[in-house]
Amino acid sequence: MEDQMNKITRRGFVAGAMGTAALASATPLMAKSMDHMGHGGMAKNAKLSAAAADCVIKGTECVDHCILLLKEKDLSLVKCLETAQDAVDACQLLMKYSAGNQKHLSALAEVCIKVCEDCAKECKKHIKKHENCKACYDSCKECIKECKKVA
Repeated sequence: MEDQMNKITRRGFVAGAMGTAALASATPLMAKSMDHMGHGGMAKNAKLSAAAADCVIKGTECVDHCILLLKEKDLSLVKCLETAQDAVDACQLLMKYSAGNQKHLSALAEVCIKVCEDCAKECKKHIKKHENCKACYDSCKECIKECKKVA
């Protein structure tokens, strides 16, 4: 039963990661397309959308890594798991909002700055030992930088 649950979890994770990766790679292309049509809203926030998408991808990889360690009874990354999952959730919404140039984008960017700062602070503790934490830390820092431009 547990093995079957692990397969479902992995399958869901892979599908979600593939969808996020597709959106992340398509964001700059959509931005160019929107810019050519004269609308410019997407192009205006293309870097923010890409940074948020990267944060979702790297954060999801960090969460998955933390879960694997938890399965091995290693509790050293519990806080990292929590903050990375919060960053993933916040950045998914930020990615959607920035793509559509939504009304409350600046308020959401302010929240994402705080969430990503928490995640980066926790991941920084583990960057020398875990590559996933380093990648998550770097993506959070980039997302914070882009959020500050619209906050």
